[in-house]
Amino acid sequence: MIDREDIESANARDLNEILRKEAGIDIKEYGVGLSSVAIRGIQASGILVLIDGRPVNSITTGMANISAFNVNTIDRIEIVKGSASNLYGANALGGVINIITKRGYARPEIALQAQVSSFSDDVAIDDQDFFVRVGYPLGRFTIGSSGAYRASDGFRENTDYESMCYNADVTYELAKGSISVNGGYAEKDYGIPGPLRGDGMAYSPYDREFDANLLGGLDVKWELDRYLQFANRLYVDRKQTDFLNHYTGYDGDTVIQDFHYLINTAGISSMLDYRLEKSEWVIGVDGRYDSLDAEENTVYSDASWRVSSFSAGAWFAMNKQITERALILAGLRFDYYPDFGSSFSPQIGLTNRITDWLTVKLSAGRAFRPPTFNDLYYPISGNPDLKPEYGGVYEFRIETVPSMNSFIALSAFQRRISDRIAWMPADNMLWRPQNLNRFQANGVEIETSLRSRHFRLELGGAYFDCEQQNDEIVYDFYDWQADTHRVEIVNVPRRAAHIPLYNLSFKVRIKLPYAVQLAASLVRAGESKNYYPDYGSYPDIVMRIKTLDAYQCVDLSVERDFMGVFTFVIGAKNLLNAGYATQFGYSIDDLDYPMPGRSIFARVKARISP
Repeated sequence: MIDREDIESANARDLNEILRKEAGIDIKEYGVGLSSVAIRGIQASGILVLIDGRPVNSITTGMANISAFNVNTIDRIEIVKGSASNLYGANALGGVINIITKRGYARPEIALQAQVSSFSDDVAIDDQDFFVRVGYPLGRFTIGSSGAYRASDGFRENTDYESMCYNADVTYELAKGSISVNGGYAEKDYGIPGPLRGDGMAYSPYDREFDANLLGGLDVKWELDRYLQFANRLYVDRKQTDFLNHYTGYDGDTVIQDFHYLINTAGISSMLDYRLEKSEWVIGVDGRYDSLDAEENTVYSDASWRVSSFSAGAWFAMNKQITERALILAGLRFDYYPDFGSSFSPQIGLTNRITDWLTVKLSAGRAFRPPTFNDLYYPISGNPDLKPEYGGVYEFRIETVPSMNSFIALSAFQRRISDRIAWMPADNMLWRPQNLNRFQANGVEIETSLRSRHFRLELGGAYFDCEQQNDEIVYDFYDWQADTHRVEIVNVPRRAAHIPLYNLSFKVRIKLPYAVQLAASLVRAGESKNYYPDYGSYPDIVMRIKTLDAYQCVDLSVERDFMGVFTFVIGAKNLLNAGYATQFGYSIDDLDYPMPGRSIFARVKARISP
C-alpha cells in the first residue's frame, strides 16, 4: 500500500516516479507521455492496472500506459506482487496495481498546486503542471471535482507533451450504504520520438499521438445485515487514439500514415461479502463488452476493421482462521470468452503467525493473460486460434516486526508461463501470433521500513533469475524462381530479455524543525539484455545481444509548511545527472530511449478547509 502521505512526499510529476521506487517493480519509459510497468519479471501485458477497481489495460496491446494517470488525483495505490486472476481474471498474470482516486470529504476542502521544472540550463521552465481539487459535503451528499493541466517541452527531440483531465463525483450516503456516480474526461497530445539514432537525433522526429478518454461509473454499496454486504459497480469507457506516422520512402519523399482507433467498453461487477468473527466468504460475478473500430490509412493501402467481444466471470474467495495463529486463504475463478473458451484460476495460501513478531506465508496459484484484439483480429495476420498464456505462481514469505516501528519482509518466488504469444512466420509466409514460448522467473525480494515521529526510512530490493525459451529463426531463404520458402526455427533458452538483474530502492523522509521536511530517494537497477536477429549472413540468421548498463538515480527535495495551509517545495530529479535508459530501441545499433538528465523543480501547494 502506498498512501497519500507517501505520494505527496515523493513530489512526483507522474506515477512512474512513485512505482519505480518500490522493490520488485520495473518501469519502462519511452518518452514523456508513454511508459509501462513490470512486476517481478512479468512484463506490462501481464500486469493488470485498475482505477478504482475497473481495468484500464488496452484491448489492442494488453498493456496500460501508466503515464496517463495524473498523480495528484490519487489517494492511495494498492499493489499485489503475484498472480491475482482468482479475483480479477484477465491480465493479472504477474500482479495488480489498483489506483484509488480521492473521494469523500468530511469537511469542505480546496486544494491547489502548481509546479514548474527545468531540464536544461538554457530554458528556465520546460515543464508546467497545475492542479485543483474541490470537495464539499452537503448533508448526505458529498461532491468532489478536480482538474489538471500539464505541458512540457520535453527533454529531447519530439518529447513535448500537453494534457488535461477533469473528474467529478457525487456520493449519497444511505443509512446502510452509499451510491456514487463518477465521471471524467482526459486528453493528451504528445510526440512519439522512438529511440535515439547514432547521430543524436530522434528515430521518429515527427510521429504524434492524440488520446481522448471519456469514462463514467456508478458504484452501489449496501449493508444487508451485520454480516452481509453487497457491492455493485457499473462502468463505461470510450477511448479515441489517433496516431500520425512519418517516415522516409524509397524515393526519399516523406510518407505520412494515419491510424485511428475507437474503443468502447462497458462492464459490470457485483459481489457479496459475508463475514463472521473468524472467517470471510466472498462471491462475485462480472462481465464486460468491448468493441474496436479501427482505420489505417497507409501509403500502400487502406484498411479498416470492426470487431467486438465479451467476457463473463464468476469467482469466490475465502479467508478462514483455522487456529489462533493460522489463516487459510483460498479462491477460484471461472472466466468465459467466446473466442477461445474458458479458464480456471485457482489460488491457495496459508498465513501462520509463529510468534507475536514473526509470520510465515505460503501461496500458490494459476493465472492467465488472454490474446489481445490485435493478436486475434488484425487483418490478414491475426490468429483466431490463439489460446491464453497460462502461468503458475509460487511464493514463500517471512515477515517480522522486531519493534513497534520497524518491519522486515523476505520473499522467495517463482513464476512459470507457458504458451507465450509471439509473432513468427506461419505456413503462408506471413508473420502472425502463435502460442510458442515459455518463461520462468525465480527471485528473492526484501522490504524493510523504520519509522518514528521524525523520520521514515524504507529500503527494498529484488534479485531476478529469469529464463526465456523462445522460437528463433536461424535460416530464412526464399527462392523467387521456384517460388519456394524455407524457414528453420529452433527453440533457444536464454536469459530473459528486458528484465534487469536486480533492483534496489532507498527512501528517507526526515522532519526537521520549523516545519521543514527533507525527502531523498535512490533507485538502482542492474543490467538487462535484449536480442536482435542479424540478417547480415543471409540466409543464415544470427542473434546478437545488446545490453543496457546498470544505473542509479537520486532524487532530493526540501519542503516547508506554512500555517498548515501553504507548502513550498524545491528539489531535483536525477540529482547526479546520470545518463541511462530503461527501454531498448528498435535495433542493435541505435541508442535506445535515453532518460532525462538532471531536472530542477519548484512546487507550491495550498489546502484550504473553511
